[in-house]
Amino acid sequence: RIASGVQLSQRIKMDEAAALAGPLAWIEEGTGVRETITADPIAWGDFVVARKDTLTSYHLSVVVDDALQGVTHVVRGRDLYHATSVHVLLQKLLGFPSPTYHHHRLIVDANGRKLAKSDRDTSLGTIPRPRPGRWVDHYDPEDTTQWESQGRPAARRNLWLSIFAEFLGF
Repeated sequence: RIASGVQLSQRIKMDEAAALAGPLAWIEEGTGVRETITADPIAWGDFVVARKDTLTSYHLSVVVDDALQGVTHVVRGRDLYHATSVHVLLQKLLGFPSPTYHHHRLIVDANGRKLAKSDRDTSLGTIPRPRPGRWVDHYDPEDTTQWESQGRPAARRNLWLSIFAEFLGF
């Protein structure tokens, strides 16, 4: 197939890559405590680094992009926690520094399903943001008057509070 010019995906041979990289770990702060996590990229098996329909995979793209931008801290959803093993492997193989990671809980709907752009879920950007100092400094969960007097449903206020609380570690 290669000789025929058919585009193929390119994969990392995990056993060879892991042997070359040696032991791997990353710093995780998502639990509120700074921890060293042992990476287990072998659990992923061989993985795609260049797809046949695009130049690079997500894994290679984020590793290279973060390194080129000098990213020192990565904050992302818990659904990408295990993928960090692959990212740390690529960082080591490419000679890039490994940033500190913070994997936060996911924002989910009433059924516990992760909200996602790919599913065309409501973007957080469409939810009105509270103005600093209005009710955040003196929050009373029972008092919805300020928020509702601005034409904003209390449910949206509570969603923003839960998002703030998550990122502030409450």
